[in-house]
Amino acid sequence: MNITIFDKEQIVDGFTVKKDFIGLSEDGKFIAFSSGACCNNTIKVFTATAPGEWTGEWVTFSEYPEITRAVSWLEDEQLENEKATAINSAVGISLYSLCQEKFFQTTEWGNYRDYRYADFPGVYKVEEIDPSTGLTCGYTYELVTKDRYKELMETSM
Repeated sequence: MNITIFDKEQIVDGFTVKKDFIGLSEDGKFIAFSSGACCNNTIKVFTATAPGEWTGEWVTFSEYPEITRAVSWLEDEQLENEKATAINSAVGISLYSLCQEKFFQTTEWGNYRDYRYADFPGVYKVEEIDPSTGLTCGYTYELVTKDRYKELMETSM
């Protein structure tokens, strides 16, 4: 089996893939696609029902381990890019203006968000947590200024 990570939107075997979609092929023919969308230890995978026709379903990670590994690699690469972007932005801001808290938590859109200092002034690794399950929904990196910190604290109450 081969994995393809698409770098642009295109139509492949009647299925519209977008940038960073993942395709799983066997003997030169695509048998599954995924956007990488994950929820409750499942992943959305589209499989052919007939030539040029595809249907999506939520399947466990173990059913498509190749796609799961590709999603993990893409997420790691995206996180590194977000961290680099946040650091580059922080470099251009006065140290006095950057948030210096080591850890804080907010509530946005019904989810908890844990902000952990990422070894660079004002840069935080953010973990979003679903309060009903306690499970992590995802990670990102953000640049937080003192003004943004104040705003987060006010809207979180």
